[in-house]
Amino acid sequence: MTFKYISAKETYKSLYYQLPKVLFTSVQYINMSNDTKIAYAMLQDRCEYSINNNWIDSNGYVYFIFTTSDLMELLHCGNKKIAKIKKELREFNLLKEKRIPPKKLSDGSFKTFPPQLYLGQLEVTALDVYIDTKAVTTSTFSENVKTTLSEEVSHSNNNPENVKTTLLEQTPRNMDFSESVKTTPNLNKSLDTSLDTLLDTEKVRQAELLNIWENDTQDNLCVNQEIKKTIRVFSNTLDDAYNTIGIILRAKKKVEKELGCSLAIELDMNQDDLHDTLRRIYKAIYTSKKDNNDNYMFRILTYWFNSIAPQKNNTGKQVPMNNWVEN
Repeated sequence: MTFKYISAKETYKSLYYQLPKVLFTSVQYINMSNDTKIAYAMLQDRCEYSINNNWIDSNGYVYFIFTTSDLMELLHCGNKKIAKIKKELREFNLLKEKRIPPKKLSDGSFKTFPPQLYLGQLEVTALDVYIDTKAVTTSTFSENVKTTLSEEVSHSNNNPENVKTTLLEQTPRNMDFSESVKTTPNLNKSLDTSLDTLLDTEKVRQAELLNIWENDTQDNLCVNQEIKKTIRVFSNTLDDAYNTIGIILRAKKKVEKELGCSLAIELDMNQDDLHDTLRRIYKAIYTSKKDNNDNYMFRILTYWFNSIAPQKNNTGKQVPMNNWVEN
């Protein structure tokens, strides 16, 4: 057997940037662009480079020293894209810049320095970890069931006589064939009961997760507890609840982009109005068939966000937009 050396080339091929899962699974980062997510991963990878260069401030925080040109070279994009990425990272509280004052030289001139860049930590809750673990476990269980069933079906199709033989071999010899047949319905009943138990257990888990989500006051979501309570009532799973939050955030972002303004939905009066709008949307969905419930909710919410935007008529009063929910 020939010994195979690991070359520097092979080692380099094994190096990867790590994309944190929470950037793709947490509702907090649902509206972050993929370019910014990739940029965050690449900057995070440079932490070791910063430590090697002793780029650590007096508080022990790691920082980066990158000019715009350095970032353009690192991320392989232009000046405008760099500005957009940095702006989005700041909006998600994942980037801070510390300006360094210019230094006066002996000849009277000043030397300027690029700002120190600090990368923020991602917000990861215990619920994020639980959901991710549960998803992996569920996926593994599902694949195991599929594999087992496929093997059994394949075996049965190839040689149906083997199935009969196996059943007879597993039956005590002093028991006649009719008794073994009686056993089969009992086995099916047992399997059905086990499946029902699994489904019931999953319903209990989802109900508990929704209960935790509804009562979590530290999740920094854009809606109050009353709205979360209503969303929970119309959600079968935690994914359903987060999907609704995602629709709200996407509708808000769309209107903000179109109008070039920021919408303060955190105000109590807007929260009450949003709550009323959501209840009317749910009523319309459950009383009349829609082609796509998510698209319908998104469309109505964009109408609502337009209604609370700072759009004014000639008299200075806000233009009312109250009749967008279809009955």
